Amino acid sequence: MLTEIITTASTFMFLAWHLAQTGRRYLPSPRIPDHRSVAAIRARIEGEKRVAAASRREAARLATQLAPTT
Repeated sequence: MLTEIITTASTFMFLAWHLAQTGRRYLPSPRIPDHRSVAAIRARIEGEKRVAAASRREAARLATQLAPTT
């Protein structure tokens, strides 16, 4: 009798722990991110946008220079 109670309690505890770990992995974090990290992410995205725009301009410039003239 005692063995069954301990086994059942252990099983439920493991199941609760497993579900909590799965929830952390697949659900979004409920905590609000620090404003400094949000600002850093936004700055990085803006920097990547500037680099992409410069690359497009450079590609367009090279395309016009290397285009065959007839």
